[in-house]
Formats: sequence, C-alpha cells, structure tokens
Amino acid sequence: MQNKSFTLIELLVVIVIVGILAGVIIVSVSSSINKANFAKAQSFSNTVQNELLGDLVSEWTFNSPAVSGKTEDSWGNNDGTLYGANGLPQLQTKENCVYGTCYLFDGVDDYINYGSISPLIQSFTITLWVERNGSTGSNGGIVGIDMDFWVEHGGLQIFDWNDGRLVGRVRNGLSNSENFATFETTFQDKKWKFYSFIFTKPYIIAYTDGGKKSETFWNYDIGWTSYNVSVGRSFTSSYFKGSIDDVRIYDAALSTSQIKQQYVAGLDSLLANGSIAKEEYNERINSLALYHD
Repeated sequence: MQNKSFTLIELLVVIVIVGILAGVIIVSVSSSINKANFAKAQSFSNTVQNELLGDLVSEWTFNSPAVSGKTEDSWGNNDGTLYGANGLPQLQTKENCVYGTCYLFDGVDDYINYGSISPLIQSFTITLWVERNGSTGSNGGIVGIDMDFWVEHGGLQIFDWNDGRLVGRVRNGLSNSENFATFETTFQDKKWKFYSFIFTKPYIIAYTDGGKKSETFWNYDIGWTSYNVSVGRSFTSSYFKGSIDDVRIYDAALSTSQIKQQYVAGLDSLLANGSIAKEEYNERINSLALYHD
C-alpha cells in the first residue's frame, strides 16, 4: 500500500511555493492600489478644476512649449512673455514640478510678464506653487501686481525676503504708504509650497499649503481699470530664485475649502509623479487636517 502522506521535503517545497505566490499577489495588489490612487488623484484634480472654472480668469500651467518667447494662457487670453538677459527661464521636467513642466528662475533677471489683464470688479485670488532654490541675498519678488490707476507703483508684491521670510507688501501709490505682512516665518529650500493670496476689501488674506497665515488690512477701493501681473519678479524689479508652477488668477475670493482642494490636488500630483514620498504626503495631509479656519 502506497504512503500518501507528505514527506518533510515535500512539505517545505509546498510552503516555499505558497510563499512565492503570496508575494506575487501582494505586489500585484500593491501595484493596483497605487494605480488606483494615481487615477483618483487625476480625477480629483479634474473635479477641483471644473468647480472653479466659473471664476477663473487665467491659468498658466507651463505645459506647452514657449513660442516666440510667449508662454500660453491655457484658459484665458493673457499669454505671458518670458524675460531674461542671459537666457530665458529654464523649462523643468515633470519630475521636478507639480503638474507637467514648470519654470526655473535664476534670481537675477528672469521673470514672466502677463501685461495688462482685464479688470476685476470686487476681488480676486492668485494661487501658485513655489519651490525656493536658495536665497539671492536680496529680496526676491515672487509676484508683482501693479494697479495702473495709482501713481508710482501702487499694488501688491509678494517677496522671498532676504531673512528667509515670505513677505507681502501693499503700497498705496497715491499716498506712498505701505503695509507689510509676514506670511510664514521660514521659507524652506527645495520644497514645493502652495500659496494663495486673496485680494478683497478690506484685507489681503494669505494661505500657505491650504492653511490661513495672515490677514493684512487694506482699506482702499477695488475696481481698477486693469492691472499688470509679473511672476518671478516684483514690479519694483527684484527677482526670485527657484521654480514656479501652475499660476492661476480668479475673479473672486476663493473659500478656504476651495483653496484646500487645490492644495490636495497638487499633493496628489506630486505623489503620482514621484516628486514627494508617501511619508511626506501623509504628513502634509495630516497637517492640513489639523487646520481649522
């Protein structure tokens, strides 16, 4: 009569085979989860975009190659002109950006000018992703908004200040008076940050990574005929060193939830293209969850 029981060697072989199959299944499931997460990130980003389209004036994704020194406005009609005496701002690969490609500014003379943009009636919001790449040793202008009905440069400027702070300056050109606000105390190098600036009477409201940092009192009428926007430079000609991606202007004061949604969509994209690790992603999401307006 034949012995049908397993020998020790046969049992070990079976265990090894089962272990290998289990490992393959785990890897396959993990891969599927990652793909599902990436698809969900893309879907979420598209949903956020659709919800905000009604108030969107211009969006500069930098995903289309510049033509004749112009970078395309993917939503409106305000194409930007690239400037740089020693070469134009450098186009970066998607692995170094938030969405698609982005521009690296040298901190010396690189910037993008969008010219005179159509008027905004009551308020507006500007959002952008910024990655600082070392200080220039001077105050580097990230955004400059010059109101044409003022004299001597009235408007709003956002700086990478020379002491490592992100600083906003509001100038009333009629009286030449200024207000300053610090939006965050430290400006980390080589880390993408999402900034939102809401310009609405009587405050400038600043958000960093979806969390509100400050309100600066600004009690002047809104309703200018047009305004000039520069990215990578203030309108008083100081320049930013680092990368900038996905600049948007809305003809409305966005809500906290809308700003948070944009931030999370950007984080999803950074995770999907490998620009941040899962640990950093989770840390940022957890930090956002702790913030209450």
